[in-house]
Amino acid sequence: MTAFVDVGFKQVQEYLGRSRSLWGRRGASDLLLHASDITGSLSQGADELGIPRIKKTLDEYQPDVTVNQDALDIDGVISLTSHDSAKAWEAGLALAREMRALLPACTVEVSLYNQPSYAACLAPGVAEAPSSRLTFWPRPYEFPLHKLCDECGQSGASHDLSETGSQVCPDCWQRCSRTPRGQLFPALKKSDSSQAGWRSGFLAEQRLWMAIDAQHAGGRELEVVKDFAALAKMPAMNDDAVQHRFSEDNHLATIFADGNGLGGLFAKARERAASDGTGESLDSLRALSQGIKEATAEALLKATLKILRDDDAQLPVIPHIQGGDDVLVTVPALRAWRFLRTFLEVSQERYAAFGDPDRPPTMSAGIVFCHHAFPIGDQVELTEQLLRQAKKHVQGNGMSFAWADVTWDGPRPVTGRPPWTLDELNQQTQTLNAAVALPGSTRSSMRTMLSDPDPVARQTRLRHFVTRMPESAPFLSGILGANWSRGTSLDPAETQKVLDTLSLGRWWSE
Repeated sequence: MTAFVDVGFKQVQEYLGRSRSLWGRRGASDLLLHASDITGSLSQGADELGIPRIKKTLDEYQPDVTVNQDALDIDGVISLTSHDSAKAWEAGLALAREMRALLPACTVEVSLYNQPSYAACLAPGVAEAPSSRLTFWPRPYEFPLHKLCDECGQSGASHDLSETGSQVCPDCWQRCSRTPRGQLFPALKKSDSSQAGWRSGFLAEQRLWMAIDAQHAGGRELEVVKDFAALAKMPAMNDDAVQHRFSEDNHLATIFADGNGLGGLFAKARERAASDGTGESLDSLRALSQGIKEATAEALLKATLKILRDDDAQLPVIPHIQGGDDVLVTVPALRAWRFLRTFLEVSQERYAAFGDPDRPPTMSAGIVFCHHAFPIGDQVELTEQLLRQAKKHVQGNGMSFAWADVTWDGPRPVTGRPPWTLDELNQQTQTLNAAVALPGSTRSSMRTMLSDPDPVARQTRLRHFVTRMPESAPFLSGILGANWSRGTSLDPAETQKVLDTLSLGRWWSE
Protein backbone atom coordinates (compact mmCIF):
# COMPACT_ATOMS: atom_id res chain seq x y z
CA MET A 1 0.00 0.00 0.00
CA THR A 2 1.03 3.57 -0.70
CA ALA A 3 -0.01 6.54 1.40
CA PHE A 4 -1.57 9.58 -0.28
CA VAL A 5 -2.30 12.76 1.66
CA ASP A 6 -4.31 15.75 0.45
CA VAL A 7 -4.00 19.05 2.31
CA GLY A 8 -6.42 21.69 1.11
CA PHE A 9 -8.42 24.80 1.91
CA LYS A 10 -12.17 24.66 2.40
CA GLN A 11 -14.85 27.38 2.26
CA VAL A 12 -12.53 29.75 0.40
CA GLN A 13 -15.26 32.17 -0.73
CA GLU A 14 -16.48 32.55 2.83
CA TYR A 15 -12.93 33.14 4.00
CA LEU A 16 -12.27 35.87 1.43
CA GLY A 17 -15.58 37.50 2.30
CA ARG A 18 -14.52 38.16 5.90
CA SER A 19 -12.81 41.40 4.90
CA ARG A 20 -14.85 44.48 4.06
CA SER A 21 -11.90 46.31 2.47
CA LEU A 22 -10.03 45.83 -0.77
CA TRP A 23 -6.65 45.52 0.96
CA GLY A 24 -8.05 42.62 2.97
CA ARG A 25 -9.33 40.86 -0.14
CA ARG A 26 -6.03 41.32 -1.92
CA GLY A 27 -4.09 40.15 1.10
CA ALA A 28 -6.22 37.02 1.44
CA SER A 29 -5.77 36.18 -2.25
CA ASP A 30 -2.01 36.54 -1.81
CA LEU A 31 -2.01 34.31 1.26
CA LEU A 32 -3.92 31.56 -0.54
CA LEU A 33 -1.37 31.62 -3.36
CA HIS A 34 1.57 31.60 -0.95
CA ALA A 35 0.10 28.80 1.14
CA SER A 36 -0.16 26.39 -1.80
CA ASP A 37 3.16 27.43 -3.37
CA ILE A 38 5.11 24.18 -3.09
CA THR A 39 7.42 25.21 -5.94
CA GLY A 40 8.72 28.20 -4.02
CA SER A 41 8.21 30.49 -7.03
CA LEU A 42 6.61 33.11 -4.79
CA SER A 43 9.28 32.93 -2.10
CA GLN A 44 10.42 36.50 -2.73
CA GLY A 45 6.95 37.79 -1.96
CA ALA A 46 6.72 35.48 1.04
CA ASP A 47 9.94 36.85 2.48
CA GLU A 48 8.75 40.40 1.87
CA LEU A 49 5.58 39.70 3.82
CA GLY A 50 7.41 37.85 6.57
CA ILE A 51 5.42 34.70 5.78
CA PRO A 52 6.70 31.16 6.54
CA ARG A 53 7.33 29.18 3.38
CA ILE A 54 5.38 26.02 2.72
CA LYS A 55 8.11 24.54 0.57
CA LYS A 56 10.61 24.78 3.43
CA THR A 57 8.30 22.69 5.62
CA LEU A 58 7.88 20.06 2.92
CA ASP A 59 11.65 19.88 2.36
CA GLU A 60 12.08 18.69 5.94
CA TYR A 61 10.17 15.48 5.12
CA GLN A 62 11.87 14.66 1.84
CA PRO A 63 12.84 12.22 0.44
CA ASP A 64 10.48 10.07 2.55
CA VAL A 65 7.51 12.23 1.54
CA THR A 66 7.24 13.77 -1.92
CA VAL A 67 4.75 15.71 -4.00
CA ASN A 68 2.24 13.40 -5.68
CA GLN A 69 2.94 13.82 -9.39
CA ASP A 70 -0.16 11.82 -10.32
CA ALA A 71 -2.54 14.13 -8.46
CA LEU A 72 -4.95 16.50 -10.12
CA ASP A 73 -3.95 20.14 -10.42
CA ILE A 74 -6.43 21.67 -7.97
CA ASP A 75 -5.94 25.21 -6.65
CA GLY A 76 -5.47 25.35 -2.90
CA VAL A 77 -4.71 21.61 -2.55
CA ILE A 78 -1.29 20.06 -1.93
CA SER A 79 -1.10 16.32 -2.60
CA LEU A 80 1.67 14.19 -1.09
CA THR A 81 2.70 10.55 -1.34
CA SER A 82 4.94 8.18 0.61
CA HIS A 83 5.49 4.51 1.36
CA ASP A 84 5.44 5.42 5.05
CA SER A 85 1.84 6.16 6.06
CA ALA A 86 2.76 7.64 9.45
CA LYS A 87 5.38 9.92 7.93
CA ALA A 88 2.98 11.08 5.20
CA TRP A 89 0.30 11.88 7.78
CA GLU A 90 2.82 13.76 9.91
CA ALA A 91 3.92 15.81 6.89
CA GLY A 92 0.32 16.59 6.01
CA LEU A 93 -0.40 17.84 9.52
CA ALA A 94 2.77 19.95 9.48
CA LEU A 95 1.72 21.58 6.21
CA ALA A 96 -1.76 22.20 7.58
CA ARG A 97 -0.30 23.93 10.63
CA GLU A 98 1.84 26.14 8.39
CA MET A 99 -1.23 27.00 6.34
CA ARG A 100 -3.08 27.92 9.50
CA ALA A 101 -0.14 30.11 10.53
CA LEU A 102 -0.60 31.93 7.22
CA LEU A 103 -4.40 32.05 7.36
CA PRO A 104 -5.59 31.77 10.98
CA ALA A 105 -9.27 32.10 10.05
CA CYS A 106 -9.28 29.66 7.14
CA THR A 107 -10.48 26.05 7.25
CA VAL A 108 -7.84 23.45 6.31
CA GLU A 109 -8.56 19.75 5.82
CA VAL A 110 -6.06 16.87 5.79
CA SER A 111 -7.08 13.50 4.30
CA LEU A 112 -5.04 10.26 4.28
CA TYR A 113 -5.63 7.40 1.82
CA ASN A 114 -3.83 4.05 1.98
CA GLN A 115 -4.33 2.56 -1.47
CA PRO A 116 -2.32 0.61 -4.05
CA SER A 117 -2.40 3.58 -6.44
CA TYR A 118 -3.61 7.15 -6.66
CA ALA A 119 -6.29 6.04 -9.12
CA ALA A 120 -7.77 3.80 -6.42
CA CYS A 121 -8.23 6.89 -4.21
CA LEU A 122 -10.65 8.27 -6.80
CA ALA A 123 -13.06 5.34 -6.66
CA PRO A 124 -16.62 6.06 -5.48
CA GLY A 125 -16.86 5.54 -1.74
CA VAL A 126 -13.10 5.74 -1.24
CA ALA A 127 -12.66 9.46 -1.91
CA GLU A 128 -15.41 10.25 0.61
CA ALA A 129 -14.06 7.88 3.28
CA PRO A 130 -10.30 8.35 3.78
CA SER A 131 -8.34 6.30 6.28
CA SER A 132 -7.91 9.44 8.39
CA ARG A 133 -9.25 12.96 8.16
CA LEU A 134 -8.65 16.01 10.32
CA THR A 135 -10.18 19.44 9.84
CA PHE A 136 -8.56 22.56 11.27
CA TRP A 137 -11.47 24.92 11.90
CA PRO A 138 -11.10 28.67 12.56
CA ARG A 139 -10.74 29.48 16.22
CA PRO A 140 -14.11 30.40 17.75
CA TYR A 141 -14.76 33.74 19.42
CA GLU A 142 -15.12 32.54 23.02
CA PHE A 143 -14.51 35.58 25.23
CA PRO A 144 -17.28 38.21 24.90
CA LEU A 145 -15.25 40.85 26.75
CA HIS A 146 -12.53 40.67 24.10
CA LYS A 147 -12.88 43.49 21.56
CA LEU A 148 -13.89 42.27 18.10
CA CYS A 149 -11.76 42.98 15.04
CA ASP A 150 -12.62 46.33 13.43
CA GLU A 151 -12.19 44.83 9.95
CA CYS A 152 -14.01 41.47 9.95
CA GLY A 153 -15.97 41.68 13.20
CA GLN A 154 -15.65 37.91 13.67
CA SER A 155 -12.50 37.36 15.76
CA GLY A 156 -10.88 39.05 18.71
CA ALA A 157 -8.64 42.04 17.99
CA SER A 158 -4.94 41.53 18.71
CA HIS A 159 -2.97 44.04 16.59
CA ASP A 160 -3.02 47.79 15.98
CA LEU A 161 -3.19 48.68 12.28
CA SER A 162 -1.43 52.02 12.06
CA GLU A 163 -2.58 52.80 8.50
CA THR A 164 -6.25 52.86 9.44
CA GLY A 165 -6.01 53.40 13.18
CA SER A 166 -8.03 50.24 13.76
CA GLN A 167 -7.51 47.11 15.82
CA VAL A 168 -7.58 43.85 13.89
CA CYS A 169 -7.47 40.10 14.50
CA PRO A 170 -4.47 37.88 13.62
CA ASP A 171 -5.96 36.89 10.26
CA CYS A 172 -6.66 40.46 9.13
CA TRP A 173 -3.20 41.41 10.38
CA GLN A 174 -1.70 38.75 8.12
CA ARG A 175 -3.66 40.14 5.17
CA CYS A 176 -2.12 43.57 5.60
CA SER A 177 1.08 44.10 3.62
CA ARG A 178 4.18 44.75 5.72
CA THR A 179 5.35 47.28 3.14
CA PRO A 180 3.50 50.63 3.33
CA ARG A 181 0.79 50.62 0.67
CA GLY A 182 2.05 53.86 -0.83
CA GLN A 183 5.35 52.18 -1.69
CA LEU A 184 3.63 49.35 -3.55
CA PHE A 185 2.03 51.52 -6.26
CA PRO A 186 2.51 51.07 -9.13
CA ALA A 187 3.10 47.35 -8.58
CA LEU A 188 2.68 46.01 -12.08
CA LYS A 189 5.16 48.03 -14.10
CA LYS A 190 6.86 45.99 -16.78
CA SER A 191 10.44 45.14 -15.91
CA ASP A 192 13.14 43.39 -17.92
CA SER A 193 14.97 42.48 -14.73
CA SER A 194 14.98 38.79 -13.92
CA GLN A 195 15.17 39.79 -10.27
CA ALA A 196 11.86 41.66 -10.37
CA GLY A 197 9.91 38.62 -9.17
CA TRP A 198 6.40 38.77 -7.79
CA ARG A 199 5.18 41.78 -5.85
CA SER A 200 3.29 41.00 -2.69
CA GLY A 201 -0.09 42.62 -2.30
CA PHE A 202 -1.12 42.14 -5.91
CA LEU A 203 -0.32 38.55 -6.88
CA ALA A 204 -3.75 37.76 -8.35
CA GLU A 205 -3.71 40.95 -10.41
CA GLN A 206 -0.12 40.37 -11.48
CA ARG A 207 -0.97 36.95 -12.89
CA LEU A 208 -3.74 38.52 -14.97
CA TRP A 209 -1.50 41.41 -16.01
CA MET A 210 1.22 39.02 -17.20
CA ALA A 211 -1.32 37.27 -19.42
CA ILE A 212 -2.38 40.66 -20.82
CA ASP A 213 1.24 41.70 -21.28
CA ALA A 214 1.89 38.57 -23.35
CA GLN A 215 -0.84 39.65 -25.79
CA HIS A 216 1.03 42.83 -26.76
CA ALA A 217 4.23 42.71 -28.79
CA GLY A 218 5.78 45.60 -26.89
CA GLY A 219 4.19 44.73 -23.57
CA ARG A 220 1.55 46.74 -21.74
CA GLU A 221 2.31 48.80 -18.66
CA LEU A 222 -0.57 48.87 -16.21
CA GLU A 223 -0.92 49.92 -12.61
CA VAL A 224 -3.40 48.44 -10.16
CA VAL A 225 -6.17 50.58 -8.73
CA LYS A 226 -5.62 51.70 -5.16
CA ASP A 227 -9.18 51.05 -4.00
CA PHE A 228 -12.74 50.47 -5.14
CA ALA A 229 -13.35 54.22 -5.49
CA ALA A 230 -10.54 54.46 -8.06
CA LEU A 231 -11.94 51.48 -9.97
CA ALA A 232 -15.41 53.02 -10.04
CA LYS A 233 -14.01 56.24 -11.53
CA MET A 234 -12.65 54.47 -14.62
CA PRO A 235 -14.61 55.77 -17.64
CA ALA A 236 -16.99 53.85 -19.88
CA MET A 237 -15.70 52.13 -23.00
CA ASN A 238 -17.16 54.81 -25.26
CA ASP A 239 -16.49 58.51 -24.77
CA ASP A 240 -20.19 59.25 -24.94
CA ALA A 241 -21.81 61.57 -22.41
CA VAL A 242 -24.97 59.45 -22.54
CA GLN A 243 -23.02 56.58 -20.99
CA HIS A 244 -22.21 58.64 -17.90
CA ARG A 245 -25.65 59.91 -17.00
CA PHE A 246 -26.40 57.08 -14.59
CA SER A 247 -23.78 57.82 -11.97
CA GLU A 248 -21.19 60.20 -10.63
CA ASP A 249 -18.42 57.71 -11.46
CA ASN A 250 -18.94 55.91 -8.18
CA HIS A 251 -20.43 52.54 -9.11
CA LEU A 252 -18.83 49.16 -9.72
CA ALA A 253 -19.94 45.59 -10.35
CA THR A 254 -18.87 42.36 -8.68
CA ILE A 255 -19.30 39.16 -10.69
CA PHE A 256 -19.21 35.61 -9.35
CA ALA A 257 -19.17 32.91 -12.04
CA ASP A 258 -19.13 29.13 -11.68
CA GLY A 259 -19.38 26.21 -14.09
CA ASN A 260 -22.38 23.89 -14.46
CA GLY A 261 -22.30 20.16 -15.08
CA LEU A 262 -18.65 19.76 -14.15
CA GLY A 263 -19.32 17.70 -11.04
CA GLY A 264 -20.91 14.91 -13.06
CA LEU A 265 -18.26 15.19 -15.75
CA PHE A 266 -15.42 14.79 -13.25
CA ALA A 267 -17.26 12.01 -11.41
CA LYS A 268 -17.40 9.96 -14.62
CA ALA A 269 -13.74 10.63 -15.36
CA ARG A 270 -12.72 9.71 -11.80
CA GLU A 271 -14.75 6.51 -11.90
CA ARG A 272 -13.20 5.56 -15.23
CA ALA A 273 -9.68 6.23 -13.90
CA ALA A 274 -10.38 4.23 -10.73
CA SER A 275 -11.91 1.26 -12.57
CA ASP A 276 -9.11 0.60 -15.05
CA GLY A 277 -6.23 2.22 -13.12
CA THR A 278 -4.29 2.93 -16.30
CA GLY A 279 -1.98 5.86 -16.78
CA GLU A 280 -3.98 6.83 -19.83
CA SER A 281 -7.17 7.30 -17.81
CA LEU A 282 -5.33 9.35 -15.20
CA ASP A 283 -3.80 11.46 -17.95
CA SER A 284 -7.27 12.06 -19.38
CA LEU A 285 -8.55 13.11 -15.97
CA ARG A 286 -5.65 15.51 -15.46
CA ALA A 287 -6.13 16.85 -18.99
CA LEU A 288 -9.80 17.50 -18.24
CA SER A 289 -8.94 19.34 -15.03
CA GLN A 290 -6.25 21.40 -16.74
CA GLY A 291 -8.46 22.04 -19.77
CA ILE A 292 -11.29 23.46 -17.67
CA LYS A 293 -8.85 25.66 -15.79
CA GLU A 294 -7.27 26.95 -19.01
CA ALA A 295 -10.66 27.54 -20.65
CA THR A 296 -11.84 29.62 -17.69
CA ALA A 297 -8.56 31.54 -17.56
CA GLU A 298 -8.85 32.30 -21.28
CA ALA A 299 -12.42 33.54 -20.81
CA LEU A 300 -11.23 35.83 -18.01
CA LEU A 301 -8.34 37.13 -20.11
CA LYS A 302 -10.46 37.81 -23.21
CA ALA A 303 -13.18 39.47 -21.15
CA THR A 304 -10.55 41.71 -19.54
CA LEU A 305 -9.06 42.60 -22.92
CA LYS A 306 -12.56 43.42 -24.15
CA ILE A 307 -12.96 46.14 -21.50
CA LEU A 308 -9.38 47.43 -21.64
CA ARG A 309 -9.24 50.83 -23.30
CA ASP A 310 -6.16 51.91 -25.23
CA ASP A 311 -5.71 54.85 -22.87
CA ASP A 312 -6.16 52.86 -19.65
CA ALA A 313 -3.25 53.28 -17.27
CA GLN A 314 -4.78 50.92 -14.71
CA LEU A 315 -6.04 47.36 -14.82
CA PRO A 316 -9.87 47.60 -15.02
CA VAL A 317 -10.40 44.24 -13.28
CA ILE A 318 -9.75 43.20 -9.68
CA PRO A 319 -9.60 39.37 -9.63
CA HIS A 320 -10.47 38.08 -6.17
CA ILE A 321 -10.73 34.39 -7.10
CA GLN A 322 -9.53 32.54 -10.18
CA GLY A 323 -9.41 28.82 -9.60
CA GLY A 324 -10.69 25.97 -11.73
CA ASP A 325 -14.10 27.07 -13.01
CA ASP A 326 -14.62 29.69 -10.27
CA VAL A 327 -14.12 33.38 -10.99
CA LEU A 328 -14.88 36.29 -8.66
CA VAL A 329 -13.98 39.74 -10.00
CA THR A 330 -14.89 43.41 -9.60
CA VAL A 331 -15.02 45.76 -12.60
CA PRO A 332 -16.25 49.32 -13.32
CA ALA A 333 -20.06 49.34 -13.58
CA LEU A 334 -20.14 50.85 -17.07
CA ARG A 335 -17.92 48.04 -18.40
CA ALA A 336 -19.55 45.16 -16.55
CA TRP A 337 -22.06 43.90 -19.14
CA ARG A 338 -19.46 43.88 -21.88
CA PHE A 339 -17.15 41.91 -19.59
CA LEU A 340 -19.80 39.37 -18.58
CA ARG A 341 -21.09 38.89 -22.11
CA THR A 342 -17.59 38.19 -23.43
CA PHE A 343 -16.77 35.92 -20.50
CA LEU A 344 -19.87 33.78 -21.08
CA GLU A 345 -19.37 33.66 -24.86
CA VAL A 346 -15.74 32.52 -24.58
CA SER A 347 -16.66 29.99 -21.88
CA GLN A 348 -19.40 28.62 -24.13
CA GLU A 349 -16.95 28.27 -27.01
CA ARG A 350 -14.18 26.62 -24.98
CA TYR A 351 -16.41 24.38 -22.83
CA ALA A 352 -17.88 22.83 -25.99
CA ALA A 353 -14.75 20.64 -26.16
CA PHE A 354 -15.68 18.84 -22.92
CA GLY A 355 -18.41 16.38 -22.03
CA ASP A 356 -21.20 15.16 -24.29
CA PRO A 357 -21.43 17.00 -27.62
CA ASP A 358 -25.18 17.57 -27.17
CA ARG A 359 -24.80 18.88 -23.61
CA PRO A 360 -21.36 20.27 -22.74
CA PRO A 361 -20.62 22.06 -19.45
CA THR A 362 -21.94 25.59 -19.13
CA MET A 363 -21.33 28.67 -16.99
CA SER A 364 -23.62 30.73 -14.75
CA ALA A 365 -22.96 34.03 -13.04
CA GLY A 366 -24.34 36.43 -10.46
CA ILE A 367 -23.60 40.13 -10.89
CA VAL A 368 -24.15 42.95 -8.40
CA PHE A 369 -24.04 46.66 -9.26
CA CYS A 370 -23.52 48.97 -6.32
CA HIS A 371 -21.86 52.08 -4.97
CA HIS A 372 -18.17 51.52 -4.30
CA ALA A 373 -18.77 51.99 -0.56
CA PHE A 374 -21.18 49.03 -0.38
CA PRO A 375 -19.31 46.43 1.76
CA ILE A 376 -17.47 43.83 -0.29
CA GLY A 377 -18.66 41.08 2.04
CA ASP A 378 -22.27 42.01 1.27
CA GLN A 379 -21.45 42.12 -2.44
CA VAL A 380 -20.06 38.59 -2.35
CA GLU A 381 -23.01 37.27 -0.35
CA LEU A 382 -25.47 38.81 -2.81
CA THR A 383 -23.60 37.49 -5.86
CA GLU A 384 -23.71 34.00 -4.34
CA GLN A 385 -27.49 34.20 -3.98
CA LEU A 386 -27.84 35.41 -7.56
CA LEU A 387 -25.47 32.71 -8.81
CA ARG A 388 -27.64 30.02 -7.22
CA GLN A 389 -30.69 31.49 -8.96
CA ALA A 390 -28.90 31.52 -12.32
CA LYS A 391 -27.79 27.90 -11.93
CA LYS A 392 -31.27 26.73 -10.97
CA HIS A 393 -32.77 28.56 -13.94
CA VAL A 394 -30.92 26.52 -16.58
CA GLN A 395 -30.22 23.29 -14.68
CA GLY A 396 -26.85 23.04 -16.41
CA ASN A 397 -28.29 23.51 -19.90
CA GLY A 398 -27.16 26.93 -21.10
CA MET A 399 -25.23 30.03 -20.11
CA SER A 400 -27.15 32.12 -17.58
CA PHE A 401 -26.87 35.05 -15.21
CA ALA A 402 -28.89 36.86 -12.55
CA TRP A 403 -28.30 40.42 -11.46
CA ALA A 404 -29.20 43.04 -8.89
CA ASP A 405 -28.61 46.79 -8.91
CA VAL A 406 -28.39 47.76 -5.24
CA THR A 407 -28.99 51.44 -5.99
CA TRP A 408 -32.01 50.71 -8.21
CA ASP A 409 -33.38 47.44 -6.79
CA GLY A 410 -32.22 47.36 -3.17
CA PRO A 411 -29.71 45.05 -1.41
CA ARG A 412 -31.58 41.79 -2.07
CA PRO A 413 -32.45 39.70 -5.14
CA VAL A 414 -35.54 41.11 -6.83
CA THR A 415 -38.66 39.04 -6.20
CA GLY A 416 -40.19 37.86 -9.46
CA ARG A 417 -37.15 38.64 -11.63
CA PRO A 418 -36.09 35.51 -13.54
CA PRO A 419 -32.45 35.03 -14.55
CA TRP A 420 -31.57 35.54 -18.20
CA THR A 421 -29.68 33.30 -20.57
CA LEU A 422 -26.87 34.48 -22.82
CA ASP A 423 -29.14 33.90 -25.83
CA GLU A 424 -31.81 36.16 -24.34
CA LEU A 425 -29.23 38.87 -23.71
CA ASN A 426 -27.95 38.69 -27.29
CA GLN A 427 -31.51 38.88 -28.62
CA GLN A 428 -32.21 42.03 -26.60
CA THR A 429 -29.13 44.07 -27.53
CA GLN A 430 -31.05 46.49 -29.77
CA THR A 431 -33.70 46.97 -27.09
CA LEU A 432 -31.01 47.60 -24.48
CA ASN A 433 -29.32 50.10 -26.78
CA ALA A 434 -32.71 51.84 -27.03
CA ALA A 435 -32.88 51.88 -23.22
CA VAL A 436 -29.47 53.58 -23.06
CA ALA A 437 -30.76 56.31 -25.39
CA LEU A 438 -33.71 57.12 -23.10
CA PRO A 439 -33.40 60.13 -20.77
CA GLY A 440 -33.27 59.27 -17.10
CA SER A 441 -36.58 61.03 -16.48
CA THR A 442 -38.29 58.83 -19.09
CA ARG A 443 -37.06 55.64 -17.47
CA SER A 444 -38.11 56.84 -14.02
CA SER A 445 -41.58 57.74 -15.30
CA MET A 446 -42.05 54.32 -16.89
CA ARG A 447 -40.96 52.63 -13.70
CA THR A 448 -43.51 54.63 -11.71
CA MET A 449 -46.33 53.76 -14.12
CA LEU A 450 -45.43 50.07 -14.06
CA SER A 451 -45.81 50.05 -10.27
CA ASP A 452 -49.58 50.54 -10.64
CA PRO A 453 -51.25 47.35 -9.30
CA ASP A 454 -54.03 47.47 -11.93
CA PRO A 455 -52.92 45.75 -15.20
CA VAL A 456 -55.48 47.74 -17.22
CA ALA A 457 -54.27 51.01 -15.72
CA ARG A 458 -50.65 50.06 -16.45
CA GLN A 459 -51.47 49.49 -20.11
CA THR A 460 -53.52 52.68 -20.42
CA ARG A 461 -50.93 54.87 -18.74
CA LEU A 462 -48.07 53.39 -20.74
CA ARG A 463 -49.94 53.80 -24.04
CA HIS A 464 -50.68 57.43 -23.21
CA PHE A 465 -47.06 57.96 -22.16
CA VAL A 466 -45.77 56.83 -25.57
CA THR A 467 -47.92 59.43 -27.32
CA ARG A 468 -46.18 62.11 -25.26
CA MET A 469 -42.72 60.51 -25.33
CA PRO A 470 -42.42 58.80 -28.75
CA GLU A 471 -38.71 58.12 -28.14
CA SER A 472 -39.78 55.36 -25.75
CA ALA A 473 -41.67 53.44 -28.48
CA PRO A 474 -38.67 51.45 -29.87
CA PHE A 475 -37.75 50.32 -26.37
CA LEU A 476 -41.26 49.11 -25.47
CA SER A 477 -41.83 47.51 -28.88
CA GLY A 478 -38.58 45.59 -28.52
CA ILE A 479 -39.87 44.00 -25.32
CA LEU A 480 -43.64 43.73 -25.81
CA GLY A 481 -43.88 43.44 -29.59
CA ALA A 482 -44.87 45.91 -32.30
CA ASN A 483 -48.60 45.67 -31.53
CA TRP A 484 -48.42 45.89 -27.76
CA SER A 485 -50.43 49.13 -27.61
CA ARG A 486 -53.52 47.36 -29.02
CA GLY A 487 -53.85 45.29 -25.87
CA THR A 488 -56.19 46.14 -23.03
CA SER A 489 -53.93 45.20 -20.12
CA LEU A 490 -50.31 44.58 -19.22
CA ASP A 491 -49.95 41.28 -17.36
CA PRO A 492 -47.43 40.76 -14.51
CA ALA A 493 -44.95 38.82 -16.68
CA GLU A 494 -44.84 41.59 -19.30
CA THR A 495 -44.56 44.22 -16.59
CA GLN A 496 -41.65 42.39 -14.98
CA LYS A 497 -39.91 42.06 -18.35
CA VAL A 498 -40.04 45.82 -18.92
CA LEU A 499 -38.83 46.54 -15.40
CA ASP A 500 -35.99 44.04 -15.72
CA THR A 501 -34.86 45.48 -19.05
CA LEU A 502 -34.91 48.99 -17.59
CA SER A 503 -32.75 47.77 -14.71
CA LEU A 504 -30.30 45.95 -16.96
CA GLY A 505 -30.13 48.93 -19.30
CA ARG A 506 -28.93 51.27 -16.55
CA TRP A 507 -25.36 50.04 -17.00
CA TRP A 508 -25.61 48.53 -20.46
CA SER A 509 -22.76 49.02 -22.93
CA GLU A 510 -22.61 46.83 -26.00
